[in-house]
Amino acid sequence: MVWVDGAAKTVLCWESAGGRALAIATARPRTISCRFVPDDTATFRRLEWRFATQADAPATAEQLRCDVALFDSHRKALLAPAPTTLVMPVSRLDGDTLRIAVGVADYGLVATGTSLQTVTGRCDGVTFAVDVAQAGRVERCWSRTVQVGDGFVEHDVDLSRWEGESFELRLSTEPGPGQQSTFDYALWSDLRILGDQRTQPLRPHVILIDVDTLRADRLSCYDYERETSPRIDAWAESKATLYSDSTSLGNWTLPSTVSMLTGLAPRQHQVLSVACAMGADHRPLAMALRDAGYETIGQTDGGYLVPTFGFALGFDSFDVKPRAYDNLTEATWSSLTEKLDRRRSGAPVFAFVQTYFVHTPFKSDRRFDDVDQPYQGRFDQENISDELLLAHHRDQRPLRAEELRWINAQYDGAVRRMDTVVGGFLESLPGVFGDDPYMVVFTSDHGEEIFERDAYGHRHSLHDEQLRVPLIIQYPGQQRGATVTAPTWGLDVVPTILDVVGLDIPDELMGLPLNGGLPMHRPRLALHEDSVQALFYARYKLITPTSAQQQTGSAPEGKLFNLSTDPLELKDVMGQQSAKSSQLRTILGQVLEGMPKVEPTAANLRDAGLIDDLMALGYLGGG
Repeated sequence: MVWVDGAAKTVLCWESAGGRALAIATARPRTISCRFVPDDTATFRRLEWRFATQADAPATAEQLRCDVALFDSHRKALLAPAPTTLVMPVSRLDGDTLRIAVGVADYGLVATGTSLQTVTGRCDGVTFAVDVAQAGRVERCWSRTVQVGDGFVEHDVDLSRWEGESFELRLSTEPGPGQQSTFDYALWSDLRILGDQRTQPLRPHVILIDVDTLRADRLSCYDYERETSPRIDAWAESKATLYSDSTSLGNWTLPSTVSMLTGLAPRQHQVLSVACAMGADHRPLAMALRDAGYETIGQTDGGYLVPTFGFALGFDSFDVKPRAYDNLTEATWSSLTEKLDRRRSGAPVFAFVQTYFVHTPFKSDRRFDDVDQPYQGRFDQENISDELLLAHHRDQRPLRAEELRWINAQYDGAVRRMDTVVGGFLESLPGVFGDDPYMVVFTSDHGEEIFERDAYGHRHSLHDEQLRVPLIIQYPGQQRGATVTAPTWGLDVVPTILDVVGLDIPDELMGLPLNGGLPMHRPRLALHEDSVQALFYARYKLITPTSAQQQTGSAPEGKLFNLSTDPLELKDVMGQQSAKSSQLRTILGQVLEGMPKVEPTAANLRDAGLIDDLMALGYLGGG
């Protein structure tokens, strides 16, 4: 693929196989031409370049790359000033539709001496057009003027008249009425030629659902006394395998979700604080699947699940829609269903979707209130938040029994609302995928304490209310429910998916593929910050300081629980079972010894929207 400017001087030559730029000139690109033949291995949607009409061409390939964020949508895109024309000779059109996503960036680049300065607020819109040139005639197939506030505009351009023929496809942009092309930056993304019908992919589709802060023991399919999850129960009973003993890797979102998506334990990926993010050396699941030909889609409710921390790595599109109200969250799931349903290609899809449905703050709900004695008191508020629930500490007033029942009922109500939306999404998948094989993984990053130890929330201990999470998997073709009692954990998600779709499992992954025989006893770890760790093994649980804490001499020795006789972890038996404690410490040391590590990158926290979102979720206090 060769990019040239109007004077036919080479700007760069892109080697698709090596994924690198081979030659770059210092000429100023004005009219840009792209010689490109669409095929299954080199889709235009994965290219990302930046050109400025008022400045010299970038001096390095690194300057050409562009991961673009428009409002809540993050995509890889070609960023070029208007006017620009992209010319794509098509030797034979195999398909009938051109899918595009276009947008306008709210900034431009101005040359100031030897550097480029970013400016904002001066763009007055860009007109996008798609033309077909054939035998000396040019016919316009589609045109639209897009403003900065429109975000990414998606459209399918009908090319059925030219199916099977050769022609020249021209994608052009014109600046707004102010004709200030320096500031009219056009974005072309998701450019694909679609076939006239869906074809069955060579690998199964994969849907990974992460319901943040969801306790396993609050789903009725995990034997909870209330009917909190009837739709998920029905799906699990008829089509999926339920793993009854599954644990997370930690007690808060960032490290646990990185583990879920990379298959690496927190001490391996080292994304242990908001100062760190996944970097170039991390290879999350989306990267492996995209390299295998998957179309990769990410959709989250924000918080920590944002590109700032590397979560967009490997995704063709990554949409962040911070949760404000429940109906907004429902809309995001509906939009994902529509996106999957309008897919028309032979490529399999990997979709990762995350939600804060059961994470405070959420709306109050009386469906599980005591019918005979409805609650009326200080916690009877429209919105349930951490600040409200922990007010008894501030007021030095212990919780009464009826208050505790009300608070538990509020969490259960949030689970039921989640079940309505997520269960409906699960029910839609057979219609979306038709005869295509697909798998679904339903899980959570961590649980939630609901005053088992006089606290609400997470990220403060490694007891089971914060670590026990659901894990339910529908394997391709599975048509009946099953239950597995063998121990599983969050590190099993990546190897299980890789195994099912037929890809190699990297040696550094500690998890196991779950669609085969599993050992009844194997060590599982969890980490709290960088100070306390837990080991599950053979129905025992050891909570102990990390080696760093032990070296300071300020950490307690730890605790030991026999989960067979004490599932609520109320009795520390460290003093009575020193031999068992010694055995578990030895196993812990063996697991940690030689664990390969990946260096994280620094997270850029200068995004005011990120700070506001984290504060809304209760993660950051005032100041």
